[in-house]
Amino acid sequence: MVDKRTYWQAQGAGSLPTASIGVGGLGGNGPGLINSNYTNLFRDDYYVFVNQSSGPFGSLGTKRRSAQFRLEAARQQALDAKVQLQQSVKDAFYRLLAGQMRLQVSQRNLGLAEEVSRIAQARFKVGQVPRLDLMSAEVEKNRAQQELVTAQAELRQARARLAPFLGEESSQELVAEGDLSPPALELVFTALQAKIQDSPRLAAADAGVQQAHQEAVLAGQQGNPSASLGLVHDLVVPNYVLQVTLAIPMDWGELGNEYAAKQAAAREAEARFTQLRRQMNSELQVSYDTYLSSQQVQQNYREKVLEPAEEMARITEKGYRRGALPYAQLLNAQRLVSDLRRQYLEKQLDVQLALDALEATLGQPLERP
Repeated sequence: MVDKRTYWQAQGAGSLPTASIGVGGLGGNGPGLINSNYTNLFRDDYYVFVNQSSGPFGSLGTKRRSAQFRLEAARQQALDAKVQLQQSVKDAFYRLLAGQMRLQVSQRNLGLAEEVSRIAQARFKVGQVPRLDLMSAEVEKNRAQQELVTAQAELRQARARLAPFLGEESSQELVAEGDLSPPALELVFTALQAKIQDSPRLAAADAGVQQAHQEAVLAGQQGNPSASLGLVHDLVVPNYVLQVTLAIPMDWGELGNEYAAKQAAAREAEARFTQLRRQMNSELQVSYDTYLSSQQVQQNYREKVLEPAEEMARITEKGYRRGALPYAQLLNAQRLVSDLRRQYLEKQLDVQLALDALEATLGQPLERP
């Protein structure tokens, strides 16, 4: 939302300078009294007056344009703030979703460790495995329990981070619904470069440049002549006096130096705009590359790392149940799958966060399937 102060300043810009209206009186004695009504009637005189100045010629339109550019800059800044807030909300949401899935993985790993522990106990009782295997199974179950406690704490933290954005208390049991699997978008960098030119951040900077130029023009117009109108109406003997004046400023350096300062400010605004455009193009390149690389990594990770490891763990578990494989091999397979599942969730989260950052840089959402 645009600052109300900026909005009302824009509404009042370009108006005529404030007029003054009032009443006056004249009385006393002496040669300084030149009012004819007073000197003729030998009584106090009363009158009303109105004074109105036009301001330096051309300045009203410039003030109006300057205020409009300032208002446009404020509007674009508000849009950019909204985009950044949306990114923060989406990041917090996906972290909560990842936390929920991380908890599910930890519960699944704990269930598997408990099952293997029961198998080890049963086989130990009949003398099929040494006590060392039973101890290792218990240690692995305890490790899975600690990982579950950590996942529960991380989930509570993710809820607490999202709650303020939703106007909820940090203790609120928030639940994120959806799929952490990121969409595979077909993005063309040149098309994204065209989109970024319409981003609120660049639009705000461009409006700031235009406003700075108008301020420089306004400073130069302070040396223009200004007209003023004065009207006096006598209340004692009804008559009026109308006075029109044209004032030409005589600058001893103040106006010229102010104009030079405003011109320098306009050049600085142009330089900042150019630098911001380069910076945003750089951010776009980084966000684009990060999204593509993270998307490719998580896809390859699932197909070439996680799925083969899970298949290997299933085969190893079957072999251990039949007594064909030692517990040490099963333990290694279980730990590997446990670690890979958590890492895969992190890689999915990385893609979502990279996509959020890309949309925030563009200042607009991307079309998703």
